[in-house]
Amino acid sequence: MQKSSYNASSKLQLCYVFGKQKFRNVFPTVFVVFLCDFRMMSSKKVMICAVFFVSLFLLSSLAVVASGTSSNKTVIPNLAPVRIGAHSMTIASAPTTVDCTKVPYCVYVTDLSSDDLQVIQGSRFVGEISISGVTIGAAYDPNNEMVYVGGYSCECVYVINAKTEVVSASINISSYGPASAVVYSTTSKMIYAATYSDPGYYMVIDPSTNKIVTAISACGYYPEFGDQLNKGNVYFASLESSSSYGCVNAINPITNKIVATARLSDDYAIGVAVNSGNKEVYVNGELCECVYVFSSALKKVTTLKIGSYVWGSWSNDRLQTVYVAPGVYPIYKNNTVGAPIPVGGGDTGCGLGKANYVPFYSSGGVVALIKNNQVVKDIQTDGTDLFGCTATVES
Repeated sequence: MQKSSYNASSKLQLCYVFGKQKFRNVFPTVFVVFLCDFRMMSSKKVMICAVFFVSLFLLSSLAVVASGTSSNKTVIPNLAPVRIGAHSMTIASAPTTVDCTKVPYCVYVTDLSSDDLQVIQGSRFVGEISISGVTIGAAYDPNNEMVYVGGYSCECVYVINAKTEVVSASINISSYGPASAVVYSTTSKMIYAATYSDPGYYMVIDPSTNKIVTAISACGYYPEFGDQLNKGNVYFASLESSSSYGCVNAINPITNKIVATARLSDDYAIGVAVNSGNKEVYVNGELCECVYVFSSALKKVTTLKIGSYVWGSWSNDRLQTVYVAPGVYPIYKNNTVGAPIPVGGGDTGCGLGKANYVPFYSSGGVVALIKNNQVVKDIQTDGTDLFGCTATVES
């Protein structure tokens, strides 16, 4: 299979978002969006985008020289400081306090543009938590009732108290790179945070101390999606690797060692989810417009043709169903693909009970609520480019 110029590097999905963050006081958003929107990216636009950012880099370098300072790290300006230890949630409406550890439980939604984490309780938007910069993945620890959010801009993992919606800590992982996917292991009771970097790493964090226990080298670059087999391995998908194509790691949460690796021979890995009903691992392939199915030991089982572009995925354990976005396509435990759910947007999602939530990327802060494979409500938030989500109760 030939590499596609349409999305030869899926990390361009985040191109215009981070471009907006870095240069939002210099260039209008429309230019960055036009050049870098991954859905509309042609080879010509890739070239224009590259020239555009190289030019900006040279200009910013001249500015640094003129000011007499230099730095090896990317600095994203005008990010509000995290208010650790202060009540930092803006309530959208009554009630004036929100406890997400009780019914109705909450969904926390990350944002690739906004400095806020959106909070949905049940079927309504209840507020946003002020944090700094781009966030990608999130996971909930039911033991300490904390939400762990992967901060790209801060190169950290935020810790948020789900009872009070207070940002209680910020775990620095800057020695390894910006945080992306975040997973909680029901086996080891640890948090696993991937770094969106080249090379990629998986940071193992002890929630009792908020300290890094160890760093595991990823099989490839830019790991962005993760999932966990209940009482089993933790899985991460890396977009590409030294072989130019994607790969998936299985991590034993007891030993924190990689116990299996699956490499795609001619495709990019851009999503991973585990179906608790059959213990199989589902990996989205960008070029094939399909889903590769592996055993829990990452042995190939089958390939499911979707027939349209796929990106993120998630598992609803209560329904024993994996969902693939955009679309959204349900994949059942017998490996049949259901009819697409006409969501109208969204690149990934999460489950809460028998419901599913699909944040809309680049669609004005909407989250679709799905029940019985039907959209029952579009929930409007104050977000901008919504991306991932996690719930405060297992689906």
